[in-house]
Amino acid sequence: MANKLKTIRQRLDEIDNRILDALAERQAVVRQVADHKLSSGEELRDLMREQHQLTLLGEKAQVRGLDRYFVTRVFHQILDHSVRFQQAHLTRGNGEPEGGDVRRVVVAYQGRAGAYSQMAAEQHFGPQGVELSTRGYDSFAGILEAVADRHADYAMLPVENTTAGSINEAYDLLGRMDLTVIGEEVLRVQHCLVGLPGSSLEEIKRVYSHPQGLLQCSNFLSTLQGAEVQAFTDTAMSVVKVRDEQNPSQAAVASERAASLYQLEVLARDIANQKDNYTRFMVVAREPITYDLRIPCKTSLIFATAHAEGALLRCLDQLAKRGLNLTKLESRPRPGVAWEYLFYVDFEGNLTEPNVQNALAELAHHTSFLKVLGSYPARTTREAMPAQHQRALQGRSTIAHGDADTVAVQPVAVGTSIIGGERPVLIAGPPAAEGQAMLQTCAQWAHGVGADVLRAPCFLPPTTAGGYEGPGEAGLRFIGEVGQALGLPVMTNVRDPKLVAQAAKVAALLEVDADQMDNFALLEQLGKVDRPVVLRRAPDATLARWLTAADHIASFGNRQVILCESGAQGAGVRMIDVAAIAQLRDQPRPILADPSCSASPGAHWGPLGRACLHAGAHGLILTIHPDPKKMRAPATAALDGPTFERLVNSELLG
Repeated sequence: MANKLKTIRQRLDEIDNRILDALAERQAVVRQVADHKLSSGEELRDLMREQHQLTLLGEKAQVRGLDRYFVTRVFHQILDHSVRFQQAHLTRGNGEPEGGDVRRVVVAYQGRAGAYSQMAAEQHFGPQGVELSTRGYDSFAGILEAVADRHADYAMLPVENTTAGSINEAYDLLGRMDLTVIGEEVLRVQHCLVGLPGSSLEEIKRVYSHPQGLLQCSNFLSTLQGAEVQAFTDTAMSVVKVRDEQNPSQAAVASERAASLYQLEVLARDIANQKDNYTRFMVVAREPITYDLRIPCKTSLIFATAHAEGALLRCLDQLAKRGLNLTKLESRPRPGVAWEYLFYVDFEGNLTEPNVQNALAELAHHTSFLKVLGSYPARTTREAMPAQHQRALQGRSTIAHGDADTVAVQPVAVGTSIIGGERPVLIAGPPAAEGQAMLQTCAQWAHGVGADVLRAPCFLPPTTAGGYEGPGEAGLRFIGEVGQALGLPVMTNVRDPKLVAQAAKVAALLEVDADQMDNFALLEQLGKVDRPVVLRRAPDATLARWLTAADHIASFGNRQVILCESGAQGAGVRMIDVAAIAQLRDQPRPILADPSCSASPGAHWGPLGRACLHAGAHGLILTIHPDPKKMRAPATAALDGPTFERLVNSELLG
């Protein structure tokens, strides 16, 4: 038996080596593509081709009996690496010195081995084909001084986090020092509670970490009874402290990599307040780099306005009237000047573009201080995002909208998709998130056809047959994990005003059930959160009453309201009101349609969905379930996996 296993493993080793050979061969071809683009001036990316390739590879994977999601995820990383490599190749060809075939790069980071900043440096410079050396320093000032003093080529400086916000010290240092930003990187941060082997959560009495790490995990840390949190220099250095002191009552917030590196144990994983926890880093150098105009770039700057009414508005207007999209605006007290502020601004644009140069020239006339921090390849703009496999309902004449809307629709962004944009979106999921395993199955189906959003209601009315009221708050704990695993934004419903804030932490879209359309206490709370709201029409509601409910949400500040036509009452049954969709095209809110509420599965869903899209709907909601006959939630109908895939690919995609 041992010899047989050894033989099987040898075959696996041979296959792995062939995979490596294929990747090396692919990389050589990518280099040829980069050489051609450098000399020909052709565009760096063909996003449609990337999307088509991911879709095609997923289909080929299924034919071979492979997991479509797994294969598309692998090739997603391969394509993203290819794009990054080509960007680096264009940059070197545009003036950045290579210093030989393999350039040696020294990057300074704050902390010790295993720190997130070190991981960000490896992620950023890895695709550039350099010999990377990283050096840890005790402070942000230390890493920048290392660059200024030529002890390092670059510094990896964290500037903001999606949970804790901007890191003010980093921006203050950039404002003072004579350095330039030449890149950015975004790293997903997955915090763990790390302790000595054999220790338990119950005995932890003190937790160390960088202040940002403690802030990002404050909710979890508050559940550790009697535990004190103490700020320390760095996440990885906190792990070293716990290891060296050998006190089982001490723990650290750090990465799993740091725990492994210093031979400690992970006591709890993924403990950040927000599951989507990302840190943005700026790559800082001594001299600027000129980037090819084919590379999507951002420009960062600091300015102070003249002390006059409307001064900030006049400054921002210089960017707006030249079509430069603002991605960040933040104010900080101006050192040494009471009640005056410095403004930190990021916008999409390359310093070599004439409109950017003109904007900065005009901006100089309206500011008392102006410093350009740098222009660099973007990692956070839509244009720079890695390609996804082709989305369902995309660009087919069979479902194209008719005449242009008489009123411009106010689009709503959800993940990488736009509801109310150029193409219809697809939202799919079960009528209720009955359990994590069931939802994972539905999520795989939705991802497989290219759905934009996973729908997973957690709360059902108490009148549901059998008394089932959904998973409730327990569902909120797992729906985000399921969506995140597949890269799908999640939409869930909320019926209790007290649970709006909790649901908003998990879901990218909040849904108002049809029977809650007139629950104005609920609508008020939804108006106070920064989450798009899908407002279903009550079966007996007039269009005027429906729009009044939408206006009520918007009146409290949240203008991201999406209407959903899910069936009006008629002849004793609910019927989708296609005419209402057409009539509402003269108002600015996006409209979705849910044919599953008013039609049996199979023959009717395709024609009805196409009719809704032709009438002006900006997307469809489809109900799916592993076993529609055993659904615990009320729904007129649901599709099983094969029927759902056939409907989307054959009827809705033509």
